[in-house]
Amino acid sequence: MKFTDGFWRIREGVQISYATELRDVRPESKRFTGYAAVRKVTRRGDTLNAPLITVECFSPPRV
Repeated sequence: MKFTDGFWRIREGVQISYATELRDVRPESKRFTGYAAVRKVTRRGDTLNAPLITVECFSPPRV
């Protein structure tokens, strides 16, 4: 799925949300998951009606 029109322009009808602060990190065996807010969170209500970005990082097993 393409979100851009060319290199810099965003396609019409697409809204991009960028992570602004890391809210939580959950470490597990050989992986971790990070959760990031798209706006600055100063109080609990700032998380309502806003996207949450989830990033999972892991190392694949050797073959």
